[in-house]
Amino acid sequence: MSERTAEVLRLAYVEGLGVRAIARRLSMARKTVRKLLGQRLPERKELAAPARPSMLDRFAPQIKAWLKDAPDLSAPAMLERLRPLGYGGGVSVLRERMRALRPPPEREAFLSLDFRPAEAMQIDWADFGFALPGCPRRVSAFVMALCYSRYLYLEFVLSQSMGSFCAAWSAGSPSSAAPPPPRSTTT
Repeated sequence: MSERTAEVLRLAYVEGLGVRAIARRLSMARKTVRKLLGQRLPERKELAAPARPSMLDRFAPQIKAWLKDAPDLSAPAMLERLRPLGYGGGVSVLRERMRALRPPPEREAFLSLDFRPAEAMQIDWADFGFALPGCPRRVSAFVMALCYSRYLYLEFVLSQSMGSFCAAWSAGSPSSAAPPPPRSTTT
């Protein structure tokens, strides 16, 4: 640590001076002082203010019940329901609370696939660029995964030709699987 950095840190932490005062005293730019302080400063954690009670706290059970019955109920409609109960706040506070209280939507798979053992597999090429030192050819990986068991076969090759594809296929596929008819090849 240089003497200049040590002096900046001393002025900031021991004497409690600000960036402008340190820059003036040491005849350096404020940006430099900020940079020197920033390199040595641990991250300051902002202390969160204690949670204050909200106007909506006493209505939370009712809001939850209404959102359970109608999850897509809008904030203005909820406001109309709460006014007769004595709520005097605004719609923006209500909208925030509804966002926190609204039950998450149930996600449903739109297409679920189920395979029997050795029924299907997924195949792809992965390109590793010029990965071998001293070798001017691109390196590719033939990747094959069985859908049922998640068995993974990986073979590195120097070409994505049909010959490399068939050789890697026969080395990694189950004995009952035959290669599909070629539709297109990647070169």
